[in-house]
Amino acid sequence: MFPLVVIRTLLFVMTELFCADYQEILRNFAKPGDFVYIDPPYHPVSKYSDFKRYTAKFFYMDDQRLLAITAKELAGQGCYVLVSNSYCDFILDIYEGCKIIEVPAKRNINKDPNKRGEVKEVLVVCKYYHSNPQRLSHQLALWEASRESSLLSGML
Repeated sequence: MFPLVVIRTLLFVMTELFCADYQEILRNFAKPGDFVYIDPPYHPVSKYSDFKRYTAKFFYMDDQRLLAITAKELAGQGCYVLVSNSYCDFILDIYEGCKIIEVPAKRNINKDPNKRGEVKEVLVVCKYYHSNPQRLSHQLALWEASRESSLLSGML
């Protein structure tokens, strides 16, 4: 087993960062067999849950629709696609035909302290996964480990 610091160093050395539209990156780099995790600005489920305010450019409903089409196209080309987003009818509708996994997520920030706590989010698994459920379980486990690691490193 490699020490975690060695793994992190190798991952950093083998990583390239790009500042570009996600469509451009996926079009130029995603290939069959790749695992593609997409964590877009979540669709707002209430007046104050619009995460689109983090950048100068908003992520509107049409952007969510385009993302859903892109995710399905990537899956159709042989990529393993996982998308996270809000749990709401709109998101469930645009990802119709994909496997939807409901997951709890903690929210510690809210102007109303009584509304802090768990909310539902979704992990959308596009259809290519259905042919290989063991790979799905493995990829979801990797995603969860990565998410926990990110949360822990943010606390240090």
